[in-house]
Amino acid sequence: NNITFIPTDFLLLTNLTSLNLANNQLTLMYLEFAFITSLTSIVTDNNLWRSPHEDVMKRSTPEIFDYMSRVYEAHQTGILDLTGRQLSAVTNDMALGTSMQTLKLDHNVIELLTPEVSQLRVLEVLTLRHNKLRTLPWEIAQVVRLQHLDLGENRLM
Repeated sequence: NNITFIPTDFLLLTNLTSLNLANNQLTLMYLEFAFITSLTSIVTDNNLWRSPHEDVMKRSTPEIFDYMSRVYEAHQTGILDLTGRQLSAVTNDMALGTSMQTLKLDHNVIELLTPEVSQLRVLEVLTLRHNKLRTLPWEIAQVVRLQHLDLGENRLM
Protein backbone atom coordinates (compact mmCIF):
# COMPACT_ATOMS: atom_id res chain seq x y z
CA ASN A 1 0.00 0.00 0.00
CA ASN A 2 0.99 3.61 -0.33
CA ILE A 3 -1.08 5.25 2.38
CA THR A 4 0.74 8.42 3.41
CA PHE A 5 -1.49 9.73 6.20
CA ILE A 6 -4.12 8.56 8.66
CA PRO A 7 -7.32 10.61 8.46
CA THR A 8 -8.24 12.28 11.75
CA ASP A 9 -11.67 10.65 11.39
CA PHE A 10 -10.01 7.40 12.48
CA LEU A 11 -9.94 8.86 15.98
CA LEU A 12 -13.74 8.55 15.99
CA LEU A 13 -13.51 4.76 15.72
CA THR A 14 -13.88 4.26 19.46
CA ASN A 15 -14.80 0.57 19.13
CA LEU A 16 -11.72 -0.29 17.09
CA THR A 17 -9.80 -3.19 18.65
CA SER A 18 -7.14 -3.86 16.03
CA LEU A 19 -5.41 -1.64 13.47
CA ASN A 20 -2.94 -2.88 10.86
CA LEU A 21 -0.96 -0.06 9.25
CA ALA A 22 1.95 -2.19 7.99
CA ASN A 23 3.70 -1.63 4.68
CA ASN A 24 2.68 1.93 3.93
CA GLN A 25 4.39 5.31 3.71
CA LEU A 26 3.16 6.69 7.03
CA THR A 27 5.26 9.24 8.91
CA LEU A 28 2.88 10.53 11.61
CA MET A 29 0.70 8.76 14.17
CA TYR A 30 -1.66 10.99 16.13
CA LEU A 31 -0.89 10.83 19.84
CA GLU A 32 -4.62 10.67 20.53
CA PHE A 33 -4.70 7.05 19.28
CA ALA A 34 -3.30 6.11 22.68
CA PHE A 35 -6.65 7.06 24.21
CA ILE A 36 -8.84 4.73 22.15
CA THR A 37 -9.25 2.30 25.03
CA SER A 38 -10.67 -0.52 22.90
CA LEU A 39 -7.59 -0.54 20.64
CA THR A 40 -5.40 -3.36 21.92
CA SER A 41 -3.36 -4.24 18.84
CA ILE A 42 -1.60 -2.01 16.36
CA VAL A 43 0.78 -3.19 13.63
CA THR A 44 3.09 -0.46 12.36
CA ASP A 45 5.88 -2.30 10.53
CA ASN A 46 7.53 -1.00 7.36
CA ASN A 47 6.57 2.65 7.36
CA LEU A 48 8.58 5.88 7.47
CA TRP A 49 7.77 6.91 11.04
CA ARG A 50 9.09 10.27 12.25
CA SER A 51 6.53 11.04 14.95
CA PRO A 52 6.63 8.98 17.06
CA HIS A 53 10.10 7.90 16.03
CA GLU A 54 10.63 4.56 14.31
CA ASP A 55 12.32 3.23 17.48
CA VAL A 56 9.04 3.63 19.34
CA MET A 57 6.81 2.36 16.54
CA LYS A 58 8.70 -0.97 16.40
CA ARG A 59 7.64 -1.80 19.95
CA SER A 60 4.64 -3.60 21.40
CA THR A 61 1.24 -1.92 21.35
CA PRO A 62 1.27 -1.15 25.11
CA GLU A 63 4.75 0.41 24.83
CA ILE A 64 3.74 2.52 21.82
CA PHE A 65 0.62 3.77 23.60
CA ASP A 66 2.47 4.44 26.86
CA TYR A 67 4.97 6.60 24.99
CA MET A 68 2.25 8.41 23.04
CA SER A 69 0.13 9.11 26.13
CA ARG A 70 3.17 10.44 28.03
CA VAL A 71 4.06 12.81 25.19
CA TYR A 72 0.44 13.90 24.83
CA GLU A 73 0.14 14.63 28.56
CA ALA A 74 3.45 16.51 28.50
CA HIS A 75 1.92 18.95 26.08
CA GLN A 76 -0.53 19.80 28.86
CA THR A 77 1.79 19.67 31.89
CA GLY A 78 5.12 20.81 30.42
CA ILE A 79 6.82 17.76 31.98
CA LEU A 80 7.99 14.71 30.03
CA ASP A 81 9.76 11.81 31.73
CA LEU A 82 10.93 9.06 29.38
CA THR A 83 13.60 7.62 31.66
CA GLY A 84 14.72 4.07 30.86
CA ARG A 85 12.78 3.60 27.59
CA GLN A 86 15.75 2.51 25.44
CA LEU A 87 15.23 5.53 23.19
CA SER A 88 17.97 6.24 20.67
CA ALA A 89 16.85 9.70 19.60
CA VAL A 90 15.32 12.91 20.85
CA THR A 91 12.54 13.51 18.36
CA ASN A 92 10.36 16.41 17.34
CA ASP A 93 7.27 14.94 19.01
CA MET A 94 9.08 15.25 22.36
CA ALA A 95 9.85 18.89 21.68
CA LEU A 96 6.46 19.86 20.32
CA GLY A 97 4.82 22.59 22.24
CA THR A 98 6.85 25.49 23.39
CA SER A 99 5.65 25.02 26.96
CA MET A 100 7.99 22.09 27.76
CA GLN A 101 9.69 22.97 31.05
CA THR A 102 11.12 19.60 32.12
CA LEU A 103 12.49 16.87 29.86
CA LYS A 104 13.94 13.76 31.53
CA LEU A 105 15.62 11.26 29.22
CA ASP A 106 17.97 9.47 31.61
CA HIS A 107 19.05 5.83 31.11
CA ASN A 108 18.41 5.57 27.37
CA VAL A 109 20.79 5.00 24.44
CA ILE A 110 20.64 8.50 22.94
CA GLU A 111 23.74 9.30 20.88
CA LEU A 112 22.75 12.66 19.44
CA LEU A 113 20.93 15.71 20.66
CA THR A 114 19.64 17.47 17.53
CA PRO A 115 19.68 21.24 16.94
CA GLU A 116 15.89 21.26 17.38
CA VAL A 117 16.55 21.37 21.11
CA SER A 118 16.73 25.13 20.58
CA GLN A 119 12.95 25.12 20.04
CA LEU A 120 12.48 24.39 23.74
CA ARG A 121 12.62 28.06 24.69
CA VAL A 122 11.09 27.68 28.17
CA LEU A 123 12.91 24.46 29.12
CA GLU A 124 14.30 24.71 32.64
CA VAL A 125 15.34 21.10 33.35
CA LEU A 126 17.02 18.72 30.89
CA THR A 127 18.41 15.43 32.15
CA LEU A 128 20.24 13.05 29.83
CA ARG A 129 22.18 11.08 32.43
CA HIS A 130 23.53 7.68 31.38
CA ASN A 131 23.14 7.85 27.60
CA LYS A 132 25.68 7.64 24.76
CA LEU A 133 26.09 11.32 23.97
CA ARG A 134 29.48 12.36 22.57
CA THR A 135 28.81 16.01 21.80
CA LEU A 136 26.17 18.68 22.29
CA PRO A 137 24.84 20.96 19.57
CA TRP A 138 25.80 24.62 19.95
CA GLU A 139 22.06 25.41 19.71
CA ILE A 140 21.63 24.31 23.31
CA ALA A 141 22.93 27.78 24.21
CA GLN A 142 19.66 29.16 22.82
CA VAL A 143 17.71 27.46 25.61
CA VAL A 144 18.22 30.50 27.82
CA ARG A 145 15.86 29.45 30.63
CA LEU A 146 17.74 26.20 31.25
CA GLN A 147 18.61 25.98 34.95
CA HIS A 148 19.48 22.30 35.41
CA LEU A 149 21.40 20.26 32.83
CA ASP A 150 22.49 16.74 33.82
CA LEU A 151 24.80 15.00 31.34
CA GLY A 152 26.50 12.61 33.77
CA GLU A 153 27.60 9.17 32.62
CA ASN A 154 27.82 9.92 28.89
CA ARG A 155 30.74 9.78 26.46
CA LEU A 156 31.20 13.51 26.03
CA MET A 157 34.49 14.64 24.52
